Amino acid sequence: MDDRKKKKDELISELLKLRKKVARLEKAKGKGAPAPKKGKTEGDTNLGEVLRNFPVMVVAFDDQCNVLYWNKECELATGYTAEEVESNSKAFQLLFPNPDPQTQLLSDWCQAGVDFASKDFYLACKDGSIRLTSWSCVAKQYPIPGWATWWTGRDVTGYRGTMVALHDAEKRYRDLYENAPVGYHMAGPDRKIIDINKTELNLIGYTRDEIVNKKSIHDLISKEDFEKYENQWKLFDSKEADEAIGIEFNMVHKNGNRIPVRLDATIIRDENNELLRTRCVVVDISEPKQMEAELRKAKDLAESATVLKDKFVSLVSHDLRSPFVALLETLKFVVGEAKSAPSEDHTDLLQHSVNTCESALQMIDQLLNISRLQTGNIKPKFQFADARSLCDRDIEKLAYLAEKKGIEIRNEIPERFRIYVDHELFEGVIQNLLSNAVKFCDKGDRITLFCPPGKDTTIAVKDSGMGIKKEILPNLFKFEEKTSTLGTSGERGSGLGLPFSKEIIDLHGGTLTVESKEGKGSTFFVQLPSVRPTILIVDDSKEERGLLKRILKNMDLEILEAENGAEAFDIVSDQNLHLVITDLKMPVLDGFGLLERVRNNKKTEGLPVIITTSGNNPKFRDKAIQLGSDEFFVKPLPREDFLSRVETFLQVG
Repeated sequence: MDDRKKKKDELISELLKLRKKVARLEKAKGKGAPAPKKGKTEGDTNLGEVLRNFPVMVVAFDDQCNVLYWNKECELATGYTAEEVESNSKAFQLLFPNPDPQTQLLSDWCQAGVDFASKDFYLACKDGSIRLTSWSCVAKQYPIPGWATWWTGRDVTGYRGTMVALHDAEKRYRDLYENAPVGYHMAGPDRKIIDINKTELNLIGYTRDEIVNKKSIHDLISKEDFEKYENQWKLFDSKEADEAIGIEFNMVHKNGNRIPVRLDATIIRDENNELLRTRCVVVDISEPKQMEAELRKAKDLAESATVLKDKFVSLVSHDLRSPFVALLETLKFVVGEAKSAPSEDHTDLLQHSVNTCESALQMIDQLLNISRLQTGNIKPKFQFADARSLCDRDIEKLAYLAEKKGIEIRNEIPERFRIYVDHELFEGVIQNLLSNAVKFCDKGDRITLFCPPGKDTTIAVKDSGMGIKKEILPNLFKFEEKTSTLGTSGERGSGLGLPFSKEIIDLHGGTLTVESKEGKGSTFFVQLPSVRPTILIVDDSKEERGLLKRILKNMDLEILEAENGAEAFDIVSDQNLHLVITDLKMPVLDGFGLLERVRNNKKTEGLPVIITTSGNNPKFRDKAIQLGSDEFFVKPLPREDFLSRVETFLQVG
């Protein structure tokens, strides 16, 4: 482009020199100088060469519109050579074939020698195409002897097309901008709105003239939300932020109504990092807010209804339980204290009544437990436990009943099989599964508790009893479906035990599933989440923390560290910890202060805490126990005893 411009400048300079030469010749002729020789002079030849290679189209006409000169740019644009156009009496009609007023005007200008600038005409090309060209004439200002007029032009077909496309694109953009589904405005450094689209104007009820350069977004924010928005602007002014996403506040309509909106703002800064403009997108969130309010109202109503239902169940269950207890105790007294031996029929009737009362009482107790679980009155206290030991206790409770029916119960769960559960709730689930297994087994059957291969956190209860009917299996864990059936000795059940057990395991983040085939027995699988013990060591001495880590290195633990009680409590509040081992004397917050905070926080009150200290002061031990310490050790730590207590808390070896 630079070479082309340079060449153009050189040609224009040459043209001006030639014009001066022609002017001197004309002047000499007027003073009586000898007439020039016929034919082309040296000036004519040089001028022709200059214009021939001129970087724009150059065409010359006589007063009859005949083409006298046609340069290379004209040849390139149209495909017609100079030989085909110059002195061709039909050249004008050939190049400008359309008999429209514009063409007639061009012909008139040609004959009159009128100067003009940047006039567009369609020019016919040799290949039949039409090119849009822009022409200018300065022949009057710069006359050239022998030419009635001469023009310079350029092909603007592509340029005009680009401009039209650009104009159309700008119009489309403006239409999109003005009618976008969200509001949009731009503010200057003084916060005044300098542009705003129709969508936002319609939202707030103002006209463009009422807003642009007259109001800022601050003028449109409700008083109660002004501080929230102003705080964000302070971040912009202090250069701590360049964008704000999802600011929610109420804009004020021209009529005074509040409109909930969400605003996203982006800051544009200049080269000195000063605020230049703010681009803001404003979204009307009236409908989502209304839906949110309606959903919240519906949720509150549903929760209230659930609470009322559970309260009703609880009250009814309690009201039913009291007379059943009284009736049951009376029947037991009659059976045990009868002076004369009752008849066999009477004994059967009494025993049947006792069994019925016991069954009804069991169902009421399960209803109460379900109600407490669903209303959140039962809150699990998770701890690590040895699964084999927990299951042994459940087996012991049912050993008499199993032995009476001739059923063998075997516990094949490996020793030190670690699980993370609420001990009481989990034992209730295993007891329910064992109780059902005993109910549906007969003499010679076997019940086995084991861990399936490759499933480190799963406990299975398998029996060789009567199995479960295929049509019952899909509804086995549903409260609303009655799936209870008689046991092998006619035992009855409420049908609530398995749904309740599933809710407990769900609460643990696990699953309760079953595989069964009628006549072949059943296997229930209790799968629990895998939890790795995490402990926190708190000591202001890095060396002491390192020593404790070395003592615990053979245990499967994740170890976190803190330098004082305040830092430790932040970690305790944020992390799911299983044990805290803390020193007493520390800066900021000592071990006693940390222990007190842990015990006074509902979320962490059950977290085991071991206190360690270098001083053998009995008052320290007494205070630690009083505040709720689980263990107290004096340094240097008695390694075996210390590790034994850690193993007890975490079930690790």
